[in-house]
Amino acid sequence: MRMNKTTFAVLAVMCAVPVSGIFAQRGAMSKTMVSTMDKTFMKAAAQGGMAEVNLSKLAVERGGPTVKQFGQMMIEDHTKANEELMGIAESKKVVLPKTMKPDAVVAQKKMSKLNGAAFDKFYVAFMLKDHQKDVADFSKEAKMGKDEDVKGFAAKTLPVVQGHLTALKGMKSGGKMSGKMMDHKM
Repeated sequence: MRMNKTTFAVLAVMCAVPVSGIFAQRGAMSKTMVSTMDKTFMKAAAQGGMAEVNLSKLAVERGGPTVKQFGQMMIEDHTKANEELMGIAESKKVVLPKTMKPDAVVAQKKMSKLNGAAFDKFYVAFMLKDHQKDVADFSKEAKMGKDEDVKGFAAKTLPVVQGHLTALKGMKSGGKMSGKMMDHKM
C-alpha cells in the first residue's frame, strides 16, 4: 500500500500526540519525584522537629526560667518549620513519619519524671546533642540536596538551628540565652 504525503502526515501526527502526552506526564512526575537523600533528610527533619516541639513543651512546664524561655522559642520555631516541611512533603508526595525517633521517646519518658535543675541539665544536654546533628544534616542538605524546594528549606532553616545550638552551648556553660538569640525570627 502506497501512502501519499497527506496520509503519512496525518498518521505521524496521530502517533506523536500520545507520545507527547507521555513525555508531559513524565515531566510532571519528575517535579514530584524526590531523591533518596532528600527523602531521608525530610523524614529525619520531621522526626527531629516533632521531638523538639514535644520535649520543649515539657521544658515550658518543668524547666527553670531560661529553659522555659528557650523551650517556648523552640516550640514556635520548630512548629513553623514542621508546617513548612509538611507542605513541601505533601507537594512531593513524600509521607513523613508520625512518631519521634526512639531516643527522643526514651528522653521524653525520662524528662517527664524530672523537674528544676535536673530537668534543665538533661534537656539542655539532649537538645545540644540533637542540634549538633541537625546542623550537620541541614548543612549537608543545603549544599548537596537535589530537590530545590527541600534544599531551600534546609538552607533557610539552617541559621535558626545554628542559633539554637549557640544558645544551648551558652546554657550548658551556665549562661543565659543572649538577647540577640531571642530576637531571631524564622
